[in-house]
Amino acid sequence: MIEKILKRCYCFFYAFSKINWITLFKNKNKNSEVVLWIPKRGYKYWGGDSFIWDVATLSSLIKRGEVNIVFGNRIGNVKNKKIFYTLHENYNLFAFENYVSVFEHICKQLVRQGNVLFPKASEVEFWENKIFMHKEFDKYDVNAPLSYYAKSFEDCNKLDWEYPFLVKEPHSCSANGVHKVNSKDQLVSLIDEDFLMRNENFIFQKLINMRRDLRVIVLEDEIIHYYWRINKDKDWKPTSTGYGSLVDFENFPLKWEENIVKTLKDLKLTIGAFDVAWENDDLDNKPQYLEVSPVFQPNPKVDEKHLKSYGKYKKGFSLFNSWDKKYVNIIFDIKEKYINKML
Repeated sequence: MIEKILKRCYCFFYAFSKINWITLFKNKNKNSEVVLWIPKRGYKYWGGDSFIWDVATLSSLIKRGEVNIVFGNRIGNVKNKKIFYTLHENYNLFAFENYVSVFEHICKQLVRQGNVLFPKASEVEFWENKIFMHKEFDKYDVNAPLSYYAKSFEDCNKLDWEYPFLVKEPHSCSANGVHKVNSKDQLVSLIDEDFLMRNENFIFQKLINMRRDLRVIVLEDEIIHYYWRINKDKDWKPTSTGYGSLVDFENFPLKWEENIVKTLKDLKLTIGAFDVAWENDDLDNKPQYLEVSPVFQPNPKVDEKHLKSYGKYKKGFSLFNSWDKKYVNIIFDIKEKYINKML
């Protein structure tokens, strides 16, 4: 707990140190056509991901000219502006399970008032909304693992799949809400009353024989960051670094670069982080798109000695050679590239 508090404090002070305060005071103008909207603040906000993204957005915007900052529900008064904001589950003001739909509604209202949003209202639908995402994959013929959308446990009987396979909860992020089921008994145990109360719909998905996937961040027609996440075990498990995966920042599969960029364009996204895998980890096979999201947490590149224990290094705190410093820096870098493209 103390380590987490120290990491948040470090991110808070380091992110603020990257702001040019003279330029901020000079360019802060309530009549500016450019607005930074911060929907909600609280103890979870300060030093957290949404805070870092907001400060990075502010830093980039003030370099380009005047900006107005709007907090909370006062955004409803804003009309005919360019509004930048950060998507985060902490902004679920009404504690709905499908917090995405609430944000979608707000964004559509803002567009009706003549505003231009960054990210776009249509992009919000991809945020932690796996059923919508997979239906868009189907619509645009994106190569993805075979998936089946379910509304009840009885839908399991319609499947004639061999175990194991995955069950995915639609409104979840990272490896949360992804369950590998090895048998009918395990499936029955998973999809209990609490699961069904929590999830109006869910997804069955075929397993790919893979022990690594590629996280690749694409901004319009440019790949701006990537890394492999490698499962060290012989059995399938999520490749998140929280599960002990290795991270490799080298060896990008150049033969698939055009395919990845085209997929972002097909989905009509401006920026997105893809998780891409290949059957049997064979790069000669066609890539399979596991997920895409306009919201992501990029892993920064680290020195050689931390690669083999990336997850431990990421969780730890240090004033020197800090992972958190690298994390803040890469967010600032991505946000500056994004805003330079958008404005």
